[in-house]
Amino acid sequence: MAVYVRHVLSTDGPKILKNSLKSSLIIPVRFSRDSRKVKRLPKRFIENVPVKPKLESLSSKGFLRNITPFTPPKDASQKLNKWFLDVVGTNDPDYAVNLQQKFQLLSALSSEFSYTVPNSLLHRMITLGHIQEYYLTPIENVTPYDELKEMELPPNLHILYDYHRFHPDTDTMFGGVSAFPKSSTIVSGLKEKEKYKGYDAGNPFWDI
Repeated sequence: MAVYVRHVLSTDGPKILKNSLKSSLIIPVRFSRDSRKVKRLPKRFIENVPVKPKLESLSSKGFLRNITPFTPPKDASQKLNKWFLDVVGTNDPDYAVNLQQKFQLLSALSSEFSYTVPNSLLHRMITLGHIQEYYLTPIENVTPYDELKEMELPPNLHILYDYHRFHPDTDTMFGGVSAFPKSSTIVSGLKEKEKYKGYDAGNPFWDI
């Protein structure tokens, strides 16, 4: 039996090896790291990029998307009906607008209310009722946590808005020793980093 297996390996071994190499063909790929081929932006372009609007956007973002707040005016319904009659010729909420009417109507309403329908909601503006509902809905960009400040909470609920974070350099009551020696205080938010200071607790057993 051993002689037969040795004979098969000696005769068909090269064929088996050749077929296995064909089925598992490896193609080497080279990556160029030549920095001279990378196109960089000119310095004058980088200096002219407006930074302040980006910072204002980050400051009000929180964990929500950056949305523009909108409060419908008191005469919003009258203004909508006026533009419906001027552009479409009717103010029927079930009237379906075509693409040209939608473009003319939304462009006029964007200038009237200084509030634009985003691209993600254009496909939902099918009838005049959809457009009317959009411009009559107030939009706020505050978080639910901030809304609790203006609400009357029940007596058994208390929320700390300006909460305290432990730091060994400032909390010296017990010599800067924390009740949770292995728990680090990590501040990940850009806005919170300016208000709260974090620290790395490390492992207290390494100092022994």
